[in-house]
Amino acid sequence: MTCPVCGSENQYCVDSRPLQNNRTRRRRECRDCGHRWNTCEMAENAVAGPGSQKKTIQALRAAQFALRDSQRALRAVCDALEGMNDADKNET
Repeated sequence: MTCPVCGSENQYCVDSRPLQNNRTRRRRECRDCGHRWNTCEMAENAVAGPGSQKKTIQALRAAQFALRDSQRALRAVCDALEGMNDADKNET
């Protein structure tokens, strides 16, 4: 993400709030010029297929998810997501 004023990539998230419909409002600030701006981000709903646990773990790390636990915690999240997908399939 680049600053809309100076174009620097040296920015950080000041505040983050969940919104409706899987959206997140983030307040960002440029470390170089001090400009602040808002972003509204929407999570993409990717359906995880069998064997995609490795990709899910990589995506969680790339998104700098607020998980600071070990690999075991990431796998537990993936297992829970896969369980939710299985439950959704059984309901239909």
